[in-house]
Amino acid sequence: DDVVDQATLIDVDGICQTHTFHTTTDVDYVAFAVEEGVEYEIATGSLQSNCDTVIHLYAGDGVELDYNDDASEESFASRIVWKAPSTGVHYVMARDFNGRAGPAVSYEIWISTQ
Repeated sequence: DDVVDQATLIDVDGICQTHTFHTTTDVDYVAFAVEEGVEYEIATGSLQSNCDTVIHLYAGDGVELDYNDDASEESFASRIVWKAPSTGVHYVMARDFNGRAGPAVSYEIWISTQ
């Protein structure tokens, strides 16, 4: 899932997927279907081994729509709330802010409708 073409499909039902950063340059892509006018929350959590996620939201054509580093001053998790302007497939790319990697550097990601 290091490139858009290998993105893991994620449902927008709020169920978490667990991902791991295997190398210092590793990124993870997830793909999800959106409906025009619906608001979505994209979030990470359950950070392990000092993981510090950054998430980027992309339209189906690759245009970056939004990003978030820290959900709050107290959390290295990430969160985007976004309303879809059109129906289609979109992508989220997650990376570790500091390039941490290893079998224990993991996080959960989920997407839900608001």
